[in-house]
Formats: sequence, C-alpha cells, structure tokens
Amino acid sequence: METDEAEVVREIELDIDADVVWELVADPDELAGWVGDEVRTARFDTPRPDARGDGGSGDGASRRLGWTWAPDGVESIVELTVHELITPGAGARTVVRVVERVTEPVGASGATGGDRWEARLFHLDLLCALAASLVPARR
Repeated sequence: METDEAEVVREIELDIDADVVWELVADPDELAGWVGDEVRTARFDTPRPDARGDGGSGDGASRRLGWTWAPDGVESIVELTVHELITPGAGARTVVRVVERVTEPVGASGATGGDRWEARLFHLDLLCALAASLVPARR
C-alpha cells in the first residue's frame, strides 16, 4: 500500500511571556484543554521544559514538546515549539509553531487537519489573553 505523507504547519504569535505559554503546553490538563482530550492518549516524547536554545533565529529561547497520536484513527506525529521573541523596548511576545506529519495512508480526514489546528491555536490565543489579564506583565 502506498503511503501519502501529509504535513500541516501552523504558527501563531502571542502577546504574552513564553513561560506562561509553556505552562499551557507542558501541563497535561492545560494541553488537553486547548488541543482536545484525544491528546491524553498520545505517546509523548520527553518534553524538554528547560531546553533553551536560540530556535535557529538567534533572538530568544525555544522549548519543544512532541507526541504521536491518532485522534481520527490516522496516526500522526506532532511537534510543538514555543519560541520567545526578544524585541528591545517591546512587551513579551511568543511564537507557537505546530507541525503535524501524517505518515499513514491519508483519506479525506487528512484534508481538515489544518482547520483543526487553526481552531486549537485560536483557543490557545484566548487562553493566553485571559492569562495575560491575570498575570502582571513581565519585561
């Protein structure tokens, strides 16, 4: 059987400190709150919450979380990166990047993966806006 590989890449820039975003990513209950309960059955890579690197751009720290799951019965690998942006004189900014790769035969269900990530990241954006209103700004 031939395997089609589908890849969904989505990115969102948030007006909040990367540490606050990481809490919404690294905590299993918080992650399930915006990604969906299906993530509770995923096989996780070892999260690297203290991994600090320049993310390839030289402007701030990055942290990564990866997992394998099959929310629609089609297995895929997800890599989520939280990257801190450093802009002198500006408030905290963070980029969240999601890459999901499906390596099983892809049917019609694979076509909507991007739409689902749009909705998930919108939910994360709302949670970050709420968190920002409750947490004093960090500079």
